Amino acid sequence: GRYDRDVRPVAYNQPDYTLAYPATAFPGGLPARPAKVNDPNTLVLLATGLGAVTFTPRNGSPPTQNGQFVESDTVTKPTVLVGGVPANVVFSGLSPQFPSLYQLNIILAPGTPVGDAVSIVIQMNGLSSRSDLKIAVSN
Repeated sequence: GRYDRDVRPVAYNQPDYTLAYPATAFPGGLPARPAKVNDPNTLVLLATGLGAVTFTPRNGSPPTQNGQFVESDTVTKPTVLVGGVPANVVFSGLSPQFPSLYQLNIILAPGTPVGDAVSIVIQMNGLSSRSDLKIAVSN
């Protein structure tokens, strides 16, 4: 696989699976809350196009072998900038819950800007994702 310049990650908070948007983003609909700076519960990004992994499952299958989950990391660890500040990438590999998607678990570094529209950019192998994905971030 190659890195796709049109990667558009979806961002949600662990452990409650709320989308990382302002709490009022989806009135009466999807649960949302801003991501928190330096929160040990990671922010999860779902993406496509992050390239080779250490374990390749069958197309459309989760990373399992003989019914057991197998961690499948990206061969190259990407850099994730949130508001221009590098986040701590705790995991980068195939998603255990969403077959055919990559998952990045990140912790927002101190100094990450706060607000309702903070950009996320994934950088890998000299390429960058689009910078138009915005999330909400709070202290």
